[in-house]
Amino acid sequence: MKILFVTYCRAMLGANRSLVQLMIDLREQYDVEPYVLMPTVEDGSLHEELERLKIPYFIHPMKAWVVSEDARLRRLRGIKACIENRKYLKEIMDKIVDKGFDLIYSNNSTIQIGADLAKRMKLPHIWHVREYGNKFYHIVFSYTPKAVKAKFDAAAAVIAVSKGIESYIKESISPSAKTICIYDGIYSRKTLRSNWNDDQKLNFCYVGALQDGKNQLELLKAVDTLLREKVTDFHVTLVGEGKDYEKKLREYCKSNNLDSYVTFAGYCSDVMKLLDEMDVGVICSQNEAYGRVTVEYLLSSMPVIGAKGSGTSEIMRNENTGYLYQGGEVDQLAGYMKKMIMDRALVKEMGQNAYVYAKANFKNEKTAEQIYQVIKQSMIL
Repeated sequence: MKILFVTYCRAMLGANRSLVQLMIDLREQYDVEPYVLMPTVEDGSLHEELERLKIPYFIHPMKAWVVSEDARLRRLRGIKACIENRKYLKEIMDKIVDKGFDLIYSNNSTIQIGADLAKRMKLPHIWHVREYGNKFYHIVFSYTPKAVKAKFDAAAAVIAVSKGIESYIKESISPSAKTICIYDGIYSRKTLRSNWNDDQKLNFCYVGALQDGKNQLELLKAVDTLLREKVTDFHVTLVGEGKDYEKKLREYCKSNNLDSYVTFAGYCSDVMKLLDEMDVGVICSQNEAYGRVTVEYLLSSMPVIGAKGSGTSEIMRNENTGYLYQGGEVDQLAGYMKKMIMDRALVKEMGQNAYVYAKANFKNEKTAEQIYQVIKQSMIL
């Protein structure tokens, strides 16, 4: 079976990291031949990873059907994108028509060219929706709701990464789309942690792009709260990159004298290795679609302090693998951080619970099996 996977970017963020793992598993477990179509925008190293794994790929211009929610002339932008993609569709089809693809798989809902290709080539199409759009990234569809609904209804299946995303699709896009929730599985060689940081400063870690939706500023405000309470036996590491929002975070640290308690680590290509040096994971996003990094925290024997919200609430067990706090309640976040700083036995107990729970519930082999069954069913329809 040959499948063309379409991705919206080349950055090795959560969506593409999950895609790479899925393609590896489908190839190894079910003899699927994956190909990848990616945009020309050079915003990451996905192509290098595919070359290392010997997964063929195509790079071609394509226009997304989403725009900023405050963009002017939204519908006109949608018409322009549609016209440009008609040209790109022909060029892409000329390159791939003889590859003998059996199915087209869109790894994100922000790019529609996979759906258009599937229609032109008379192939089944699967959406894999990994984001809320307007709730998180402040983006909306530039096409009309009727046109968006039609493309989702035409899909053989729509995979949602969480029950929250499944509800979002049914409520905001199409109640009649053939939607199914499948959690991402995470591959990990890790075993239960044996060395626990009992005597040194407790290391909190937040992995994620430095952007408003991830809400790292809330964590910095909690740091400020702890220092005002004379709690100092901790350190926070922010892993990820950003532009304006990163500048805002750095300025907050400087103006509140937090620099000696906060490290900006930048982008990390090997998150799981970095987490070996950390103790507690933090997620402050209230609209996390799934939370791949949350599972990575858990697999690293790290308890998690997370804001209540879709994905995070679904994949954590409150007061067992960590704590859920009400987003915006900085004092509550700081309180849970303080509790862990003062009680290292609690960190160890919750870390052990986290590892056991994640190992049992987020296996990459299980995810690949579930998705393969969806693919097989899509071929029959």
